[in-house]
Amino acid sequence: MRKLLFHSISFFLSFQSFGALPPYWDSLRQIETVLDSSELGKVIYGAIESIVAEKNLSYTVKTSQCQAQVWLKAQTPKHPGPISYSVCRVSDVICDGE
Repeated sequence: MRKLLFHSISFFLSFQSFGALPPYWDSLRQIETVLDSSELGKVIYGAIESIVAEKNLSYTVKTSQCQAQVWLKAQTPKHPGPISYSVCRVSDVICDGE
């Protein structure tokens, strides 16, 4: 009985670990979400020069002519798997000539 309980718990814990991504891949998913954002594309223009991670799922995006703050929202999956992200808002947009 103890063996069965031990194996059941081990299986459950290993199954849960498949949902988490290492920090590098999680950051990559966040940056891809920022780059794919239509909300960001509507308010800034120019080639992106840098994307800097701030705290609490926010990023500062700088282009050759603009700067904006992008806030992400984590979406926990219903089934085991990695967390996905969506753009919650784009704020603090500053562009040259405006």
